[in-house]
Amino acid sequence: MKRFTQFVVLSVLYILGGIGAAMENNEVDSLVFEPEPLGSSDLLKMLDITSVENIRGFALPGTEDESELRVVDGRVSVGKPLVYKLKNPKSNLLSQHNEKYHFYLVEFRFTLHPPENKRRYEEMKLEVKLADPKVSALRLLPTSVKTEIDISQTFDIGFSIAHPESPQISVGAKSGQTVTFKQLLPITTAFGNGESNFYWIYSKPPGTETVEPGTRMVATVIQVPDGLRSLSATIQWTVKLNRSIFGEWRDVPVNIEPITVNLPLT
Repeated sequence: MKRFTQFVVLSVLYILGGIGAAMENNEVDSLVFEPEPLGSSDLLKMLDITSVENIRGFALPGTEDESELRVVDGRVSVGKPLVYKLKNPKSNLLSQHNEKYHFYLVEFRFTLHPPENKRRYEEMKLEVKLADPKVSALRLLPTSVKTEIDISQTFDIGFSIAHPESPQISVGAKSGQTVTFKQLLPITTAFGNGESNFYWIYSKPPGTETVEPGTRMVATVIQVPDGLRSLSATIQWTVKLNRSIFGEWRDVPVNIEPITVNLPLT
C-alpha cells in the first residue's frame, strides 16, 4: 500500500507491455511503500522456482532426458513496475551532470511464496538489467536492511514529483522528495549503484532457517539521456535452495524464468 499526503498532482505510470495508465487525484508529500499481497490488477506474472529431479527406472516420453522430472520448489509473484517522473533536482545533483538527463523513480514489487515441503530458501537475488547502457541507477533503495531496527527507512532522493504537463506544480523542490519503506524484511543488501545492471540480495537472518517469504518492494532513481522515450529491462531472480533428502539438507540447483518489461518514459 502507498500513502500520499500534501495536495499536489502526481503522474504515476502503471506498466505492462508498454501500456501506461495515469493515476489521478493524488495527494503527495512523501511516498510510503508498505508491503501487501499483490492483487490481480497488480500482478504481472507468476514465476515457478523449479529444479530437476532424477527418476531412476522410470522414463518420461518426450523429455530431453527421460530420467529427469521438473519439480516446482516455490513461486514468485511479480508485480507491474511503477514509474514516477522526477523534477527539480537539488543543485548538487545538477552540478554532477553536464549532459542533459531526465530522472525517474522506478519501483519493483514481488512476492516470494513459501517454499514447498522440506525446502528452504538460503538466499535470493533480484537483478535488473537495463537494456540501454547509457541509463544508470543513480540510487538504489533500500541500500541495506540488516536488523529489525532497519525495517522502516526514509530516503531523501533529492527530487520532487510533478505532473508532466505542469512542471511548475511540484512538492519539496527545496527539501527533495522522500520515500519511506515500511516493514522491510532483513537481511537486504543492494549492489550496482551508478550502473545499468544492479541487484538486491536477500539473506536469512542469523538463527532462522529460510529467507522469509512475503511481499517486497525496492526502487531505484535512474538517469536517462535526453531523447530516450522508452526503456526495457530484464528482471532475473536467482535462488539458493536447500532440500531435505533422506533427512539431509542439500543444495539444489533451481531455475527461474527471466522476464522483460517495458518502461515508457514520458
